[in-house]
Amino acid sequence: DEDLPDKRLYVFDAAWYQENAIEVKTGFKVNSIDTAARTVSGDNGENLTYNKLIVASGARSNIPPFPGVEKEGVYALRNLKDAIKLKEAIKTSKKAVVIGGGVLGLEAVWEMVSAGLEVAVVEFGKRLMPRQLDDSSSARLADIIRSKGVQLYLGKATEEILGEAKASGVRLNDGQVLEADLVLLSTGVKPNVELAQEAGLEIKQGIVVDEKMRSSAPDVYAAGDVAQHGERMIGLWPVAMEMGRIAGSAAAGDWLEYKEPRISTMLVAFDKEIFSIGEVNLPPEECRVVEVKDPIEDYYKKSFIKDGVLVGEIIIASRVDSSESMQNLGRDKSGKQRHNRWKCRICGYIHEGPEPPDICPVCGAPKDMFDPID
Repeated sequence: DEDLPDKRLYVFDAAWYQENAIEVKTGFKVNSIDTAARTVSGDNGENLTYNKLIVASGARSNIPPFPGVEKEGVYALRNLKDAIKLKEAIKTSKKAVVIGGGVLGLEAVWEMVSAGLEVAVVEFGKRLMPRQLDDSSSARLADIIRSKGVQLYLGKATEEILGEAKASGVRLNDGQVLEADLVLLSTGVKPNVELAQEAGLEIKQGIVVDEKMRSSAPDVYAAGDVAQHGERMIGLWPVAMEMGRIAGSAAAGDWLEYKEPRISTMLVAFDKEIFSIGEVNLPPEECRVVEVKDPIEDYYKKSFIKDGVLVGEIIIASRVDSSESMQNLGRDKSGKQRHNRWKCRICGYIHEGPEPPDICPVCGAPKDMFDPID
């Protein structure tokens, strides 16, 4: 929304921080962390001392190493400034290539198509949304996207972005050239680990943390897109929120343990809603799959059941009600259970009703951060 005020992007306003005795230091760039001296040094020469330190430095767009990424007309999408620049570019462009077939890239594709651009998507993997969809569901989505006039190049790699000062197209690894005056790089994120690395913290892809969000340095915690718990980096907001809750609790003296939240995704694009939750890429021998297809109602659902329990679900329809999937996940499919009260994992707010609210009225957490309590 071009009229979206910046303040609507913040969970809490300045008054909330004042009321909770939290000092916010804006414009303070951290130059270094000294874990032995327990200090954080700023670029203005100021040093801050700490008893406990939480590193939540986030991540930035991952810019691929192929030639041409620096050209005019090449964009990434990570923050509000990126979104504003991209939106302005869409208004004056005719042909676009989006590199990356994940959720964010496909949302951008739909905006471009809706604005009248000719669009091509280049995805290195064999299917779109590989983390959220299985093969057949992804193929169904691909057909929907192609029906909107989008060209898909799956299993293809980008070799270079063409043009002089300004991008004019993209060359693929098979020699194909796709014309474009706008190129969007939607190729994942790169954790901002440099400060932590210089401070001597253990790093894999991100800052390595345990179930209490403790790093390898005493009294230093990490949370969000920069933190790595286990062997994979997830990079999703519900995960970052839960990590932040655990890190904050641990730093304050409580000893809650991290449990990966239910991860759900909703893509609203191409006149469809595509919903995914749980484990949807299990080997066929490990689960039973139940499909529901209703072409008249434009409804498709695929359920993944393991040991009699619903462990994942995909829904593609004109309108998706995800509440039943979220309630039934992890429960015996034959014994659907309803709940009357729900507790927000972030702030503890209790909601009464058969379903959790779409957004927590206290802290703004999404529906999937509510757990049934009776």
